[in-house]
Amino acid sequence: MAIYKLGEIGTFKGGISTLKKDKYDKGIYFINYMDIFNNVFIDNTKIKTMRLYDATEADINKYRVNFGDILFTASSEKREEIGMTSVFLNNESNIFNGFSKVFKFNDKSHFNPKYLAYYFRTKFVRDQIVSFATGYTRYNISQKDLEKIILVLPSLEEQEKIIDIIEPFENLFLKYSNCVRIDSFNNCKNDVKKIIDIIEPIEKNIHILKNIILKIEDFFKLRNFDKKIKIKDISREIKNGFAYSPSTKNDNGELKIYTIKNISNKNNYDKTNVIKNNILNHGDVITGLSGTLGTGEIISESGWVANQRTLTMSSDYGLNILISILLNKDNLNRIATGAVQKNLTANNIIELNAMEVFDGDKDISLFYLNINKQLNKMEEIRKNIISLLIK
Repeated sequence: MAIYKLGEIGTFKGGISTLKKDKYDKGIYFINYMDIFNNVFIDNTKIKTMRLYDATEADINKYRVNFGDILFTASSEKREEIGMTSVFLNNESNIFNGFSKVFKFNDKSHFNPKYLAYYFRTKFVRDQIVSFATGYTRYNISQKDLEKIILVLPSLEEQEKIIDIIEPFENLFLKYSNCVRIDSFNNCKNDVKKIIDIIEPIEKNIHILKNIILKIEDFFKLRNFDKKIKIKDISREIKNGFAYSPSTKNDNGELKIYTIKNISNKNNYDKTNVIKNNILNHGDVITGLSGTLGTGEIISESGWVANQRTLTMSSDYGLNILISILLNKDNLNRIATGAVQKNLTANNIIELNAMEVFDGDKDISLFYLNINKQLNKMEEIRKNIISLLIK
């Protein structure tokens, strides 16, 4: 094993910051922030979203990226996403943007570029990078701090053996890289086997459950709207959320405050012990009255209370209501008011025509709810197993 400090084995460089709109889509490939963020490796022959930029010869020479260089994102809205890396694996000329930094090795003979791409996504390196983040609403990382990153690497021969283990299961590894040690061949082999034996079967079951959910939703989307039935007609109870202030929030609270953002992300939420006729029950349909409109969810987890600017409908026909809202997304955005943030009233939602209601819809909605509950359990099992496997 060899120990290196990044600043002692190479140099960092910032990217091009002055760009002109009329120079895009011709010239050489241009690596932007999202190209780095979304890809462990960058090869313009394989990433179809990469754009061209008509850079001057001087800019090409100054901001050129070479095979084996490591690109870093230099800022982020989330602390845990600062300094994401991607290794350049192409011999063509490319340049990169000013929201990023490139690291160029003095001598690449001791490092396999693909191994480094994996290595820089491990918990050992990510923890170091995140610890250097500064900022409040937006996080940044300085070149000086990046130079402090410590690398503990096996021999080049060992690096290449480790690549042979990871490559056949690359997608699984990248998803759970914090569970795999790649400091030695044996550690990597054992950890990858655990992912394959333990996590992969759970992943397959989660995939099956998600497909069932999507197929049920797609089946309902084939229906017509019933002009004689409004959403309010098939709702037992309709409730607005409560405006939680800092004084009503509690980090040790037993209840999670549901905002419209939680439809797509259940990991970020505030807690409280305050209930104001806004407890969310299994089967309730929740949607937003501001921000991202025309989205919604059927509640399948306990312990949530609804925040302000959400609307909750209790019904035996939850799936009919949910699909009615989803299919009215364009209409809801059109009738919403507000210049900066679009807003709806509760009436805008409950006065929508509902999907056709048929015999058996109650049972289908209940089945849909139970599948979501099973999905929640599987995802919780996966989360707990990962916490045990993290290295």
